[in-house]
Amino acid sequence: MRKDMNAGARALWGLLLGALLMAGCGREPGPEGADDARERLSRRVQRLVPQGAPRRLAAGAQHSLHVAADGTAWAWGGNGVGQLGLGDFSHQHLAPTRVPELTDVVGVAAGDRHSLALRADGTVWAWGGNANGQLGDGTWTDRASPARLEGLTEVV
Repeated sequence: MRKDMNAGARALWGLLLGALLMAGCGREPGPEGADDARERLSRRVQRLVPQGAPRRLAAGAQHSLHVAADGTAWAWGGNGVGQLGLGDFSHQHLAPTRVPELTDVVGVAAGDRHSLALRADGTVWAWGGNANGQLGDGTWTDRASPARLEGLTEVV
C-alpha cells in the first residue's frame, strides 16, 4: 500500500444500532524497509456512544468528527496539529471530546489534518493543520481552536 494512503486506510466507520462504531486496523510503525513491519498489525475496536444519535459524521486521515443531535461537535483521534479543536496540540484523544465554543453545528468536514464546521447561522469555522493554507485564513499557522472564516457567510 502506498505510504500516502496508509493513514486514511486505517479508519472504517459505520453507524450500528444508533451508536457509533469505530474500528481501526492498520500497520504498526516500524523501521523503514523492515520485513516484519509489514506483518505487525494492530487491531482495535471501540464502541463510542455519542451524545444522542449523530447527525453528521466526518473522518480525516487520523481523526474523526461528529455532530450530535443537540448541535454540538465532537472530535477524537490524532491531534498533532490541533485538528480536534480542543485548544491544544496534544498527541491524541481516544474518546469523543466536545469541541468547545462550537454550538448550533449542522455539518462537519475532516481533511487530512484539518477540520471544518458549518453552523446553522451559515458561518464556517476551521482549525487544525494549515501548512498549505487549507484553513483559508490567509496564514500558514496551525490552529488548535476553531476560528470563524471571515468572508464566508450564509453558506448552506
